Amino acid sequence: MNVRVLRRESGQDDGTAAIQITGDIDLFTASTLKQTLCGALDQGHSTLEVDLKCVDYIDSTGLSVLIAALRKARERKGGMRLLNLNRQLRRMFEVTGLSKLFDIEEAPRESRRAG
Repeated sequence: MNVRVLRRESGQDDGTAAIQITGDIDLFTASTLKQTLCGALDQGHSTLEVDLKCVDYIDSTGLSVLIAALRKARERKGGMRLLNLNRQLRRMFEVTGLSKLFDIEEAPRESRRAG
């Protein structure tokens, strides 16, 4: 799994960290993801925008990391948006009920405004 954290390129910092993930999120990669998400929050971001376009698989360990990061973001009066889930991941979030917990979107908000 590869993770990239990007700072939003806007006139004002809205406290959002844009994070791109590539590869599977599982028992072997969950600790890296946890460090990345919590690290972004610890650096002062309150909202995480996590792009899952290049993720094909998430196991229960990966889901628990996402849930923990969402809780931490909400404690800081922020939140988390999951972007670009493929059909399989979207279905998993729906079946588990996590689609009600997470804000799931198709594209980053800046991309939608530009179009």
